[in-house]
Amino acid sequence: MRALCVGLMLSIIGCSKGDVVESPELEAQRDLLGIATPGDPSRLQPVELHPRAGFGAAPDYESLGYPNASPEVMALLDSTNPDSPLHFFITPHTDAEGVGPLFNQRACLGCHTNSEDVRSNIEQGGIVVPPPADFTLTNTPASRAARQGNTDHSKITKETGNPPTAAFTLYGNYSPGTGSFDPIASLGGPLQHVQSVGMCRINDLPSLARDPSLQGGLDPVTGLSPLGLRREVGERAAPPYIGRGLMEAIVADDIVANDDLADKLAFTSSLSPPPDPAICPGDCISGRHNENRADLSFVGGDPRMRVSRFGLRAAGPTLLQFVVGGLQGELGLTSPFMPTEQPNVDNAGNTCDAVPDPELKTDVALRLRDLIRNIAPPMHDASLYETPPVSQTAIDVQAGARLFGVDLAAFQSRMIPGREPIGFGDPDADKGIAGDRMLGCVTCHIPIMKTGTSPAKLGAEHLSNRWAPIFSDLLIHQNPELPKGIRSRLRPSIPGNINRDLTDFAIPPAVTGIGNGAEFRTPPLMGLGKVGPPFWHDGRVYLNVIGARSYPGDPPTPPASTVFTSADEGTRTLSITSVELAVLAAIELHDLPAPPGNDYAQCPTVAEGMDFCSRQSRYRGEARNVMEKFRALTTAQQLQVVRFLLAL
Repeated sequence: MRALCVGLMLSIIGCSKGDVVESPELEAQRDLLGIATPGDPSRLQPVELHPRAGFGAAPDYESLGYPNASPEVMALLDSTNPDSPLHFFITPHTDAEGVGPLFNQRACLGCHTNSEDVRSNIEQGGIVVPPPADFTLTNTPASRAARQGNTDHSKITKETGNPPTAAFTLYGNYSPGTGSFDPIASLGGPLQHVQSVGMCRINDLPSLARDPSLQGGLDPVTGLSPLGLRREVGERAAPPYIGRGLMEAIVADDIVANDDLADKLAFTSSLSPPPDPAICPGDCISGRHNENRADLSFVGGDPRMRVSRFGLRAAGPTLLQFVVGGLQGELGLTSPFMPTEQPNVDNAGNTCDAVPDPELKTDVALRLRDLIRNIAPPMHDASLYETPPVSQTAIDVQAGARLFGVDLAAFQSRMIPGREPIGFGDPDADKGIAGDRMLGCVTCHIPIMKTGTSPAKLGAEHLSNRWAPIFSDLLIHQNPELPKGIRSRLRPSIPGNINRDLTDFAIPPAVTGIGNGAEFRTPPLMGLGKVGPPFWHDGRVYLNVIGARSYPGDPPTPPASTVFTSADEGTRTLSITSVELAVLAAIELHDLPAPPGNDYAQCPTVAEGMDFCSRQSRYRGEARNVMEKFRALTTAQQLQVVRFLLAL
């Protein structure tokens, strides 16, 4: 391993703030580091998408893999073979294998279980899956983390775990003055574990009274201790592992090229209202790429700062670090890449896990990474390609795509084999972006990114030189925020049980990079109409009409609820009791709620630091003008956008 580390240090020419030169000398190292190199534009072709009908029907190659894969790739997805990475992924592991002493799941699949919740709400709650959605009802690596209610950390116990969700919790102390984060490892941080082996205790969130940095009381307005710190707690929900090999194969320069940190760019739109130039120099969208060092996440990782793209904050330069981190952090299984256990301060002197470290061989982690690389995106629904659109579903889906900002002709010509790409070489046409971006969703959710030469040893033929429909720029963007301190002081009040503050300052550097607590990556939308809810980085937009998975002794879990605004129905507080409302809520959360009556003149007069209502409020997110346009649509038009998303 020492030789591996030294070799990596010598072989990489790093990057600094987007000045990217990544040229590993050895193919083996390129595979480990996950560095894509420029491809051949003359060989660009559509991705071989997995047939939509059977996608995710079972954890096997026939339901998840790229068509016409090699025997070696097919073997990765052979769940019947005990030596395959997919078998490892779906199998619960035991204390004897080294699970623990602290852990959250016994199987990798435990973080990818929303499909079971979708099935329960359909079968028991009568939820109707509207066309063109066709949700998978079986948990696979292409499922996302489940959620059926909000977390109450005070009710988590070793006996019951955290019933409402499979999301995990990060915690620590944050200093707004310096931007620094203390993971309080001396108190068991920064990762909470809700299960443990033997007689070991789980690590409850430490009380403020136990934390020496938070003594002296918290300011009732700022929520800060005398040392200028506040406790931060944030949840993270595992995304569906779809198309990750394509994302890895995108050349770093192509990600950096979409940076607009100073908001100098503006898109053309026929929809009103336009951005206010006194608030936004361009279109209000000012995303930037993230950077990080892989050696912060695993032994032998690249010590240089590199453009990163993986994870909810795009803080990961490599897929491997999420495999290694998941094995150690979630399952409690160590490997040569991460040979020590998580902090276990509450069980000092109690030997609960007697299996020698490292508990897994290197090959286990590498093959799990190969598995994730080779899970294909599903085909889009046929309604997106119906020409001309005749069925009502196709009419709605394609109208929604145009509102989203998609150039349908350019997009279709890059998705259908044998078609000549319309406008080849034009930057917008190559991304599937229309001249009139209308809502402007495509500014962040870029429909198509070109891949270069994949670093993968297995499956590169499916990943290199492709028009990849990932619907993301892989950049990080400022999310909407609410003033910190005492929430009861907020005016106007925000109805609903979904937190409209989309920031999260539980920010260990390994999973944050150069981003800040208000920045998250544009989530790829591949397979949205197959995977379904919950949505957002912690799964806060959930669909539960059967009251499932409440804490012991609690009443049935209520549905999620929030405020929605449209031109014809105004602002309403609605419970999320349908698939359409779940997707609408995910869109609605892109900014703070509309002002009362959707009229900024009705915002209350408050101190500047408490103003989250006005158009110029500093707490609104980058999508502020996109959401103004969206809220100026009728509900029927908004639902067309929803149906387009469900066609993905």
